[in-house]
Amino acid sequence: MFFYCTDNAVRRMSDLYDFIWPTVSVLVYVRSRAHKLKTLSPSQQNEALKKWLQSPRNLRAEYRTISGLKRASLAKTLIQDSWRDQEQIIASLVLINIFAIYEGWLDDLWVELDPGQQLGGRKKFIDAVQFPYRTRKHEDWTWAASQLSSARSSDLEACFGARLRSKRLYSAADILSLLKCYRIFKEIRNVLIHRNGKVGQYLIAAQTDFSSVSTIGNRSIPLATASPVVLGGDIFLSLYGIVGFNDVVLRIMATLDAEAGVTIFGENALEHFYASAVVTKSISGNRDSTLRKMIHEYGLWAPTNVRPFEAFLNRRAISIP
Repeated sequence: MFFYCTDNAVRRMSDLYDFIWPTVSVLVYVRSRAHKLKTLSPSQQNEALKKWLQSPRNLRAEYRTISGLKRASLAKTLIQDSWRDQEQIIASLVLINIFAIYEGWLDDLWVELDPGQQLGGRKKFIDAVQFPYRTRKHEDWTWAASQLSSARSSDLEACFGARLRSKRLYSAADILSLLKCYRIFKEIRNVLIHRNGKVGQYLIAAQTDFSSVSTIGNRSIPLATASPVVLGGDIFLSLYGIVGFNDVVLRIMATLDAEAGVTIFGENALEHFYASAVVTKSISGNRDSTLRKMIHEYGLWAPTNVRPFEAFLNRRAISIP
């Protein structure tokens, strides 16, 4: 990725993805083992589970002081509550966290771009990159992309454009379809937070808009719900589909990061980095090697031809060791 904030957000997304399935596996395993206690009374179930899961014999010393363990309602969680209900809780937490990371990244990206009013203002731009279509209330991705295109840096394009766009997650060709998929999950998130889980008209409209999309490239399309949505009805989330949505968000992030990186705003980020970074030492007087080292220090892949990067440095009056 080009921007540091994108690398950080992708890492957080990956951590969430890597955490969820092992956690589900452990929970399902413990539920399966606890099933043999189902014939006991609730209080007997709880005592038996505490003895099994929280006794000094079975719990390492460093975990025994964790706040809340003693108050945990183990019988309710592992025996009395259905897996179907727990799956919904886990899926909703994952979905809300995906959007927390993504929307936080959009704010961080805006700060790194530092465009002032050149991109139409923070809210206008951030809203636009979340929609495949425009309305009287907001612009769309096509508008945002045109704003970035008009600020293209020929030097950074020549240096990094092809490499950034060759990344696996870069998906400009499918971006509108990805955004139609994104809108379904975003409206489900809004329903969970603002409508107490009841399906609203915006979600129905997003589903209708997405119905014209049969495939996204050669990849399967994640299904957000395990059953059809009905206006005014409850939502039953698909945990598998919610986790799969992570890939959709990563592809949108990679595409926007690449297109924003090869602009004057990408130049601003590089200039800020070299102004605050430890001065690179020259490599045995080899100018090209020194330039490549400067590129690597920022975290980018260095091309064979570093003349465009040198031209950018000279134009911005950034010293070369």
